[in-house]
Amino acid sequence: MHISNSIILLVILIGSKLQTFGGNYPEAISTYPAYSTPTNLARRIADTDHIVATNWFDATHGDLGFGVSISDDKVGKIVRAVSAAKKYPNLPVTSSIWDWELQFYKGTNRLDTIRFQGSVFLADGEYDDETDVLEKVHQDLVNRVFAANLNKEGNKYFSATNKAEAKQWLKKPSHTPFKESKKKVARFVEDFYDSGATKVFVADLETSSNGQTEIAKSLIVVLPRDSASRHKVFSVATRASREWWNDPDGDVGQMYLFYVFESGKP
Repeated sequence: MHISNSIILLVILIGSKLQTFGGNYPEAISTYPAYSTPTNLARRIADTDHIVATNWFDATHGDLGFGVSISDDKVGKIVRAVSAAKKYPNLPVTSSIWDWELQFYKGTNRLDTIRFQGSVFLADGEYDDETDVLEKVHQDLVNRVFAANLNKEGNKYFSATNKAEAKQWLKKPSHTPFKESKKKVARFVEDFYDSGATKVFVADLETSSNGQTEIAKSLIVVLPRDSASRHKVFSVATRASREWWNDPDGDVGQMYLFYVFESGKP
C-alpha cells in the first residue's frame, strides 16, 4: 500500500497535538500555559529594607485598623517570594478580596505597594507565590487582627466585671462556683498557675439571694508572654474548654482566656 508523505505528516502532527493536550487539566502540569514573573516590580522593590503591612480593606469598611512594620529577616523572604511569583495568563482570575496591603520601603522612600490575600497578589495582573511565604505572612496578620479584637473586647470585659484572684477566693467556705464543683475549679486554677499563667481570676461575682454565699460564674486566665509558657497554658486550656463546653481558642497572641462555668456533665 502506498501512503503519501502528506498523509504521514498529517498523522505526525495530529499525534503531536494529542500528546500536547493530553491529560486532565489542570492536574497535568505540562498543559499549563507559559507564566511570567513581575520583573518590573521585582526591580523596584529590590532595595527594600522594611515593609509596612496594613489591613486597608477592613480599615476602609469601619472595622479595626491595623498596621505592622516588618524589618527582620522576613523582609528578604517576602521580597524574593514576590519577585519570583508567577502569573499564568490563560488561567481564570481568583475571587480574592485583596484585604491586606504590603508597602515596600527603603528608608522613608516608598518603593511600591501590592495588595494581597493568601498567596495571591495584584500587580499588573494576579500573581501567585508558590513558596507559601505570602500565605504565612497573611495568616500571621489575620491572627494579629483577631488577637487585637479579642484583646479589645477582653479588656472591656476585664475592666467591667466583678472579679477576684481565684486561689484566694476559693479558700473561703462561703464562696462557690455557679453550678460547678469547687474542687474541680480549684484544680484547674492550680493547673493554669503551674503551667505559667500570669494570673487567674474568678469573675461575674454575685451574692446569693439570702446574702450568705458569693457565686462566681466564670474564670479569666491572664496569659503569659513567653511562647514556652503559653504552649503549656493552652494545653490546660484545651481541657478546660472541653470541660465547660466553651469554644476552644487557639493561640493568636491574645491576652486572656475566658470560661463560663457550664459543666460538660448532665
